[in-house]
Amino acid sequence: MWDEVKEEAGVRREAELMKTFWKGMADNGCRTERFYHTSESAWNIVGQVMQGGSCETLQLQEEMGNGGKSLSETAAHEVIYEGRKWLVDLEALFKTIFRCVVCFIYTLSVPKLNTQYEGGSEP
Repeated sequence: MWDEVKEEAGVRREAELMKTFWKGMADNGCRTERFYHTSESAWNIVGQVMQGGSCETLQLQEEMGNGGKSLSETAAHEVIYEGRKWLVDLEALFKTIFRCVVCFIYTLSVPKLNTQYEGGSEP
């Protein structure tokens, strides 16, 4: 918060963030506002947001607000659920592949170990 840092350090960090971390958002028209831990500062930020013109609502807001859906009935939930399902399936596939590799290594190692144990030579 701007009341907790020296002005020059805050300005330097703000510029750095605008060039790096916030660059994509700034390039798409997003703005930043400085907050000074006061109600006046907070209301100033709210006022700036309200003056911004039309706001796009997210699909999630539409589905839950206007559509009356619960979170579990929304498209967002479906995307997250399908993503988790995909990860669970991928984990199961990796476990299967790992077991196959272990079995393959075992089948290659056992005859060699048996030959060495019996004192014979490897074919």
